[in-house]
Amino acid sequence: AQATPAQQAGNVYAATLAHLLLREPAEAQRQWRALQALTAEQALPARMARLLGAELLAAQNQHAQVLQMLAPASPQGRWARPELMAVAQSLVHLPGHLATASVTQQLRQQVQSSPQDAQAWRLLGSLLLAQGQKLASLRAEGEAQLVRMDLQGALYRFRAAQDVARSGQLKPGDHIEASIVDTRVRQIQEQLRELQKER
Repeated sequence: AQATPAQQAGNVYAATLAHLLLREPAEAQRQWRALQALTAEQALPARMARLLGAELLAAQNQHAQVLQMLAPASPQGRWARPELMAVAQSLVHLPGHLATASVTQQLRQQVQSSPQDAQAWRLLGSLLLAQGQKLASLRAEGEAQLVRMDLQGALYRFRAAQDVARSGQLKPGDHIEASIVDTRVRQIQEQLRELQKER
């Protein structure tokens, strides 16, 4: 009873997340509605509650509702990174959705500005694959593994991308991707040789 509004919101947020992790969706939804009521008047807490609500919806495979909940204010609007990741995760389950091209473009911009963002690379790879861009998808997966310092995993994906490039079924822009992939393969092979010398 003596808890401040911020403490109450924190407790209800934790309870919501706990019920989500325990796979108790009905109780998680009940707690989340209480959280909405506690945070409705403050922009940042309301945003945190909205993101948690999107996580609840995604856990119940209600991916179209995630996109509705996190829709930007205008059709040309951009998502901040947390919203972008949540929307991209749901779009993986919604092939052919109209928002896919826009989210893919924003993910490309995200990895250009933050090349160490493994999650963004992984989601970009998934969306590109859903759009039939296999070479670009494998390159993105390789970049994600490279960020995680999994050199062998990255090399495997980059070599698979090279195989796609050699097949001759390239799409517009794939020549650039193929050139980057070739460079990455050489870089990783050099790193692996250096590691062998150190042993």
